[in-house]
Amino acid sequence: PAGPRVPGVGGSLRPADHPRGSRGRPLLRIDPVSRQPDGLAARGRGAGIDVPRYDTYQRFRRRAVLVGVLLAGIAGLFGWRLATLQLLDPDRFVAWGELQRIKTVPLKATRGAIVDRNGVDLVLSVPRMSVWANPQEVEDPVRAARALSSVLEPDVSWLEDRLSRDSQFMWLERQVSDEVAEAALRLGVAGVDFREEQARVRPGGDSALVVLGRTDIDAKGISGMELVYDSLLSGTDGEKIVERGPRGVSIPGGEYSVEPATHGRTLVLTLDRALQFEAERL
Repeated sequence: PAGPRVPGVGGSLRPADHPRGSRGRPLLRIDPVSRQPDGLAARGRGAGIDVPRYDTYQRFRRRAVLVGVLLAGIAGLFGWRLATLQLLDPDRFVAWGELQRIKTVPLKATRGAIVDRNGVDLVLSVPRMSVWANPQEVEDPVRAARALSSVLEPDVSWLEDRLSRDSQFMWLERQVSDEVAEAALRLGVAGVDFREEQARVRPGGDSALVVLGRTDIDAKGISGMELVYDSLLSGTDGEKIVERGPRGVSIPGGEYSVEPATHGRTLVLTLDRALQFEAERL
């Protein structure tokens, strides 16, 4: 049996049979013949057309306002950041950019030699490789320490402690022989690199050691002639300023300047190495 008719809508649908929207609310439909959608004008011809309700329009409007406020806030943040970079404190950011782009490379001065009265070397400096590491780039400190302990003198626990520290530079062994440096290089441990230094050697052994004296690992005089004439022997370090790209490659035509190092002077003694050696032997 047909139920009560809905006013203004053709057909004999019951209220429960009306089509409903996604939220369960009944939707008004336009009859294609009478075109009487309860006071709303018909839009189109043919099959019935769903008429949007007022509350749907309100929700859409609120969402549009929210999105507009959000975009305006983001634009304001970008504007404030731009003003900070270009107007409020530009010098600090310019200096920061130059610090990342312009590198200063120290040029170490070679320590002067000590010779006898005939010009024979008693003490001189020779290049040696030193092993260092950046612990932040070492992936597995335990495995790296075990590998390096096979070629370096320090034990595994000491190397593991150095490779696990929160630092970007740690010495592992200073002034090693060329054979040791090549063996450590073949290991291919990530974060481990080498730096050339000047080691102090005595070709005549420990002859006249009390007179000649010693230097520390950084080639600073600590006794004997090495200490007394340290300022004359040490010289003055120089520096090289270059402009580099993100990968560390020098930029062609970029900033470049060199202040050469002043090497140490040669100290001539009145000793005769052969006579000194024979006197010490006797």
